[in-house]
Amino acid sequence: MDESKQSSIGPVGLQPNYAYWARCPYWTPEEFAALSLNICPEWYSHYRDHIFRNIFISPENAQVGGWIDSHLLLIDRAREFKQLPHKIPPSEGLLWLNEKQLPVAFELEKLVRELSKATNWKQKSQANEQTILELRSQLHFAENQLAEINKSKDRVAGSDPAIDPRTYTSLAKLIHGMAAHKFGYDPSDNRSDTVSKIRNSLELTGLQLGEKTVRSTLRDAYKHLCEKGEIKRH
Repeated sequence: MDESKQSSIGPVGLQPNYAYWARCPYWTPEEFAALSLNICPEWYSHYRDHIFRNIFISPENAQVGGWIDSHLLLIDRAREFKQLPHKIPPSEGLLWLNEKQLPVAFELEKLVRELSKATNWKQKSQANEQTILELRSQLHFAENQLAEINKSKDRVAGSDPAIDPRTYTSLAKLIHGMAAHKFGYDPSDNRSDTVSKIRNSLELTGLQLGEKTVRSTLRDAYKHLCEKGEIKRH
């Protein structure tokens, strides 16, 4: 933010503990109003208590309290119009201040931005780990289905009387449906990278399977389903 817009009106000794307030999961409207003017929220709470108890307040403190009251009025109206939530996350609060071109303490904004980046990185890391676990589970399931399909193909080729055609059709549905939904398989797209994606995903689990084998298995499953009228040929 442009340093010319920073708040510098906080009286000496009333500056907030930025390291503490930047780490709070949310601010109350009163806390936000004080912080937006670079004033310690605890001081404003003490000021409001004096007002409530009709205790004398110096003109200087009354002026500072009036500044915060004015900002609190803006914040309350923003909450009425759903521009701000009741419990205000620091990052959302600072974004609102910048949008309204209102002053904000530079040090507080810097700390909130740094903490937000760290939190976002941690969340993305956890999401990636969960995605890898899900992919491994899906790949394990796909490997079993591929093995069953290949076994069924061998039995059909050898005219094994024990084979159940319905089992082969079911397995073909599973492998084609998973390849299409999870890996974007399109039989009509000769330039598709689906085969390499499946091969690379298998390698993540320590398994090796050639692209030729993957491609032929996908093609056979698709061909079988078309012949059975389960799907329309592309």
